[in-house]
Amino acid sequence: MTKKPPTAVRLTGDELTAIARCLGARRFPHVPYSGYNEIDEELHPLLDDELLAGLAARGLVDVHADGELRLAGPLASVVGAVAAGRVHIAVEQIRPAGDPGTTRACALVAGDRGLVRHWSDGPLHDLEHDPDTHALDVRLRVTLSDLVNPSPGTGRPGRRRLRATERRLADALPAPADGWRRVTVLARTDDAGDDARVDGLLAVFDGGPGELWLGHCEDADAADGNAALTMVADPVSAAGVDAAIREFTSIHHA
Repeated sequence: MTKKPPTAVRLTGDELTAIARCLGARRFPHVPYSGYNEIDEELHPLLDDELLAGLAARGLVDVHADGELRLAGPLASVVGAVAAGRVHIAVEQIRPAGDPGTTRACALVAGDRGLVRHWSDGPLHDLEHDPDTHALDVRLRVTLSDLVNPSPGTGRPGRRRLRATERRLADALPAPADGWRRVTVLARTDDAGDDARVDGLLAVFDGGPGELWLGHCEDADAADGNAALTMVADPVSAAGVDAAIREFTSIHHA
């Protein structure tokens, strides 16, 4: 059987929010902010109409004879796969100030319709849907391992206990002399939606060879990105990071 090729679409955060609203949701998964946050709610329907008209002109939405607005083309493929997602992994990677691409964000969604890779760069969002459902955990692991790309070698002995919000983890662990090469935070939920439960939080602090640390959350119930949470950071080898990512991406129980 010939495999279906991946489907890709580029949209703005505003457009994704309009699509979510059209489908009865407040926001699109992994799009926490858009222009809707900046205007009065009474103006939201006008913004809906403007954005959906633009999507219709691109052939991404279609108005049927019954008046119902339906998704079309690659947009239907991507949104359908996100809606069917059983595992959501949000990734935020922070690099030293001055390094091109200081913050990098992406999300991976796996489920009965395959894998969606969702990259965000400011207001732009690139979503790619691969409908192949074979070995999803392997493909999740490969994508995340390539992104984390840990330095070789082992970490120095010791253990650090951290307490910070998810967004401040990079500041919680004392940096090595040359600063962090990158800090990558992975947050996994097995339930999509506004009230999603965080099933896992993993942080990789990479200061170069000999300065590799792995952070695990001790109080995952508080890991909502706002509440302070307690993490323990342990020195680790690159192989240890790979093993942690393998466990983190397992979807056998999902």
